[in-house]
Amino acid sequence: MSMILETKGVDTSSALDPTYTCDLTNESFEISWYNYPKRTKSFAIVFDDPDAPRDFVHMVAYNIPLTRDFMPKGLKHVQKLDDGTSFGINDYNQLGYDGPCPPSGTHHYRLTVYALDMMTDFPVGLTRAELRRRMEGHIVDIGKATLTYRRH
Repeated sequence: MSMILETKGVDTSSALDPTYTCDLTNESFEISWYNYPKRTKSFAIVFDDPDAPRDFVHMVAYNIPLTRDFMPKGLKHVQKLDDGTSFGINDYNQLGYDGPCPPSGTHHYRLTVYALDMMTDFPVGLTRAELRRRMEGHIVDIGKATLTYRRH
């Protein structure tokens, strides 16, 4: 079984709409996922740019309950959603989402959703590295998508 991701705000070529970047509103696009293992208890999300010199992180989200199978659009600097979904520190040193803002050329962005075999109650403000350490041994499936963005 392999988790499937769907994104809204992305065209058929996997290019991210400028709305979700520093060029316009800089708010998150909608992400949904399905086809995850039955033993899944919670989810986590990382959105990053491996083309940046030091693998730039745009969003870290976790404590996502099994009852949530999507991340809504329009999020920016948020700590927590009503259902307990929590956000970590991105590489802009902000909680929540900050969109792509590449200096030049086309950049590729990794969107990764992790299905975990445990309920999590991690504190707000984890970095990607801290989240990875806490998830170790508990990842039961991974859904991935690659998006692109080029500033004009």
